[in-house]
Amino acid sequence: MKKYAFFIDIDGTLVDKKREVNPGNIAAVNAAREAGCKVFINTGRGRACIPSEIRALPWDGVISGCGCLLDYNGETVFSNCPDYLKIYEYLKEVEKNGERCFLEGNDMIFRFNCPESVKKTDEIFARYNELGRLNLDDWTPLSCAEEILKYPGVQIPKFNLVGKYDKSVLARFSRDYDGVVDGYKCELYTKGGGKAAAMMYVMENILTGYICVALGDGVNDVDALKAADFSATVSGAAPEVIKMCDYVSPLTADEGGVGDIIMKFINPTKD
Repeated sequence: MKKYAFFIDIDGTLVDKKREVNPGNIAAVNAAREAGCKVFINTGRGRACIPSEIRALPWDGVISGCGCLLDYNGETVFSNCPDYLKIYEYLKEVEKNGERCFLEGNDMIFRFNCPESVKKTDEIFARYNELGRLNLDDWTPLSCAEEILKYPGVQIPKFNLVGKYDKSVLARFSRDYDGVVDGYKCELYTKGGGKAAAMMYVMENILTGYICVALGDGVNDVDALKAADFSATVSGAAPEVIKMCDYVSPLTADEGGVGDIIMKFINPTKD
């Protein structure tokens, strides 16, 4: 049997509107591993921002922070994060502009200028919090930029500016960050990262001889989908993603689209 390495996005791919992972997805992950394949999470979320029920599933490895952190077999292979003093400099600018942001770290998550009351008054912020599948209380609040200096060992590969931005905002952070913009946030990750780069590191240094399959649904998955041997997505993905993928499941994330995709590869003769 061919040996596949599956790299699976979380939001919109593994799960969508429901917090829990479809049982069919879990069964397919287990079946793939029993067949000698490898299964990785490949998410834009910082590791500490991955819900515990997803982290607890039997992954061979986790790529988090848009390719800035790689854990394999329970060990950290590499972590690419800016120095906390650089983060402090950016936070000062965010503070000056009266903006809101979330810092997604390897072991801690922070919210800046995001008080509890804002959930009721800011539709975009409420959407971010809902899609995060985390309670606001899970985030350590920062009331001013200087408070990040209390955490000199913190590793933060990624932060999100919450709100409507166009791509011109990326220039403000281009010295240390790459990023993408969607309808409700600017998603920034350490320069030189990206889901494709970490995925290809695995393929070239750890899983030589395996066939690479990337699963994703959105704009920050495009680089990985292009780099993989095969690309796949679920029903309801972004139109440009559906157009580029080798296989599109008829099932959504919540209906078990990931499980359907995995089984198409490891058991191709089954209808």
